Amino acid sequence: MIRLPFFPVAATICAIALTAGAAPAADAQAQGAPIRPTTATAPAPAPLTYADLVDMALPADLVAKLQVRKASRLKPAESPGLAPGKARFYIEGTTQALLVGPATGESMRFLADVPLDAKGKAPKLNKLPVLVLARAVPGKPGDLALVAPDAMLPWSAELEQKLRA
Repeated sequence: MIRLPFFPVAATICAIALTAGAAPAADAQAQGAPIRPTTATAPAPAPLTYADLVDMALPADLVAKLQVRKASRLKPAESPGLAPGKARFYIEGTTQALLVGPATGESMRFLADVPLDAKGKAPKLNKLPVLVLARAVPGKPGDLALVAPDAMLPWSAELEQKLRA
């Protein structure tokens, strides 16, 4: 049998941390101060880890850096299965670099689900450099299918280096 001598210590630390978060509201209520609701904002997405990128890169036939040339938002009726807090866009982009995959044309087209901001507005995508992890659509040159709903990523040199590794 394996003994974990640190378990009681870890459990105590977790309990203290959990109760410490609730203490300010309890103190305010005990003092008669009104508790004000906090504004609900969408939490910032966690940065992708190397493992997350590998999970998306393995099924991808193509990894490319594109500059968005045109982004058209689809109507909700034309976007079945769309997750709440997202909008679906038809995106046309100009190829800037092909990191992995077969030779493709100068332009590519695909659908992408883009998160909305706290006010429910979609970000401006035109002229934005992005990295896409996708598969080519058979019989349709230049058309792509993203390997995951979040497989269109804002380009950064650091992210590109991670994908090249």
